[in-house]
Amino acid sequence: MDESFDYEEDKTLEKIEEIEPKASLNSEERDRFLRDYHSKLLTREEREDWVHLNHAEFSLFEPEIVVTKQKFVTALLANPEFRLRRGYEKHLREAEEYFENNHKDNIPKLVREMDDALVQFLFEETHGGPPRVRIESMRDIDRLLEKYPEKREDDSFVEQYRKSSIYLAVRNNHYMKQTELAPIHDIQQPRISDYQKGKETILISHLRRNEEIRIIDEWKKNGLSRCIRGKESDIVERYLESKHIETMEQIDASMYNISSGDSCKLNSVLAKLDPKFFAEEDFVSIANEITHALLKTKSRIAYMDFKIENSSLIESWLQENRTEIERIVHTQLNLNISEQSVRIGIVDERIYLWNPDKTPNDMINVWARKYFHFNPSNLAQIILETGRHLGLNNGYEILRHLNKLVEQIVSNRPKDKILNRNAKSRVLGEIFHLQCDIIGVSPRYLEDKIERMTGSNGRGGVIHPKLLKGTELEILRARLGAIINSDCWLGEDGRLFYSEANKERIKIVANLFQQFGDLAFKIEPNEFNKSYRMWIPKPIGNAFIYWGFTSGDKPIRNERLSSIIREASMESYVAYLEDLISEDGCFDQSNGFRWSRTNVLKLGTTDVKYKMESELSIDEIEFLVKFKHTRRYSNEVYVPITRLENYAKHPDESESEIVEHILSVVEKNRSRLLDDEVSLANKLGIEIHVYPEYITLYNETGRISLKWVATTERKDDSIRWALIAPPNDPRKNMMVQEWLILIPDDVARIKKQL
Repeated sequence: MDESFDYEEDKTLEKIEEIEPKASLNSEERDRFLRDYHSKLLTREEREDWVHLNHAEFSLFEPEIVVTKQKFVTALLANPEFRLRRGYEKHLREAEEYFENNHKDNIPKLVREMDDALVQFLFEETHGGPPRVRIESMRDIDRLLEKYPEKREDDSFVEQYRKSSIYLAVRNNHYMKQTELAPIHDIQQPRISDYQKGKETILISHLRRNEEIRIIDEWKKNGLSRCIRGKESDIVERYLESKHIETMEQIDASMYNISSGDSCKLNSVLAKLDPKFFAEEDFVSIANEITHALLKTKSRIAYMDFKIENSSLIESWLQENRTEIERIVHTQLNLNISEQSVRIGIVDERIYLWNPDKTPNDMINVWARKYFHFNPSNLAQIILETGRHLGLNNGYEILRHLNKLVEQIVSNRPKDKILNRNAKSRVLGEIFHLQCDIIGVSPRYLEDKIERMTGSNGRGGVIHPKLLKGTELEILRARLGAIINSDCWLGEDGRLFYSEANKERIKIVANLFQQFGDLAFKIEPNEFNKSYRMWIPKPIGNAFIYWGFTSGDKPIRNERLSSIIREASMESYVAYLEDLISEDGCFDQSNGFRWSRTNVLKLGTTDVKYKMESELSIDEIEFLVKFKHTRRYSNEVYVPITRLENYAKHPDESESEIVEHILSVVEKNRSRLLDDEVSLANKLGIEIHVYPEYITLYNETGRISLKWVATTERKDDSIRWALIAPPNDPRKNMMVQEWLILIPDDVARIKKQL
């Protein structure tokens, strides 16, 4: 067995007698010779298709499974993505003629591919997966290069060989930081990160694929007949079942085709254009017709066909100037471009008008720049359904047409093309939004077809993301917003972790986050304070940054509660308060509901990334350090505000100005977050008392912080809170319910008021 791969050889295979003379080419040399010979016979179109499919080679053997038209058609059902290839209709006709003529002609490309796909399926079914090709060292790479020397002819071979060496050296090196490894190997740090996440180099990936194909072809020659003997009738059915194909239900047409009368008006305007000489009034005339059309439809996307002389010249002129036309349309419709914008695209003598709903209360907008990954067959069905609503039938033309539209109104980056040259079955979130609007469905309707959602590197992310929207999203966001503002750290890059000591509470919070999809949490102990850190995938942290939640060091930044919570519904206020007390708050029968927030008065030595001028002078800080009425610990000094206020009534004359200024600084530096949270309670009819509790001086870093506290004003306010927004935590909620049972008359009275 060759040492460059490792797979379990089938010991029961019958030995195949050699029929070639010993002096002839061995099987490997013969296959390479035939492969090179046949590749020269391919037409240019076939060769380009082969490159598009990323196949290193193709089978030279007669089909052994797809031997009837019925089996061919069934196998084709499992691969709707084939319909999106250039020349599919031609290849389909060739296959149909092949079966009608009883296999008299040469084996058509599509039949050969179907048979190869089924062979690979049988191999994986027999061996429990694809061939296992071991590439653990440069020695393995060199051995594979001896088999596939053509790889050395690639223009980038030397650099890819070097990168492969680096990949093997750093992928399991977690003892050094990535920033340390990068200069050692003369490569950028993000590349080190990719390698350690398992992203192979192009050379390794190609060598692996070539070897996998060789192993399968070898198995096909030596063991396929034994595997299919007596099972011909159900192989194709098993293959179809393994692909998990879910036929997409066709949806009634939703694209709004502007009436012929309006199209005639547009044609009339366009016919008068001279692409060589245009003026501002030309833009205005076109924009007038588009605005008129938009006002007549409630559809999110519509189109207007134009058929005029010199259509191609006019189309090019419109494409070059569509941004200016969009600007005029926005002005005519009085649209705030930052909130909502009409987008105009021109493709194949057709003007498209897209007016997307940009609400932040829809996860399709929150994750607009993330990538949704699909099963290739499901993505193909979505593309074909999109094409049907565009009035297009040819699969390759659908893809070409849609990509030209996407390039104009969503993204012109090559990596964002649908089924780009790497044939990745992923779609940018905003493009998926466009497809859903064309089909006429909410993204939630198709969310079960999304396998995962990631950033551009394709790593991590969210499995089976849920595209929540409306009230459902508002309530969840409010609950998690209270948690993030309390016991979470949110990095500027979307990193997010939750700190908690109680394991039951961790489960509750984890279940809340899981409503966004199947999340993989990393939970680690924090020995410093005997709690746990639960890391949440970045797309969730990115979402809360998108919604305006404070990232970085919240006490230093002292920012307000996100406007998306402040301006939400009463139901959201209730949800926020329920989880606020569950996290940073507490309840007791004497003081009612209570929670606190901290902000910073002076930066410490570790806060170098922030800029803030302290309002406390050196003398005032020195006074606080030496103030007698404090609580002192090894690392911190706590100065109660009440002690300062009492001291201010009878100070030494030399210190009166210092104390008064400290108290004025305290009053000016209120917690903006806490004040906004108090306003939520006030809107629910709950009065809250707010006061500064103490100043903390940190000896090691020099940081000075101020703690603000909020408590329910009276007993009636506590009852009102308990009835409207009881804690979303079993332990704290039980304490509240037990208290309410003790005061039935007061509870009944407040209920009447509600």
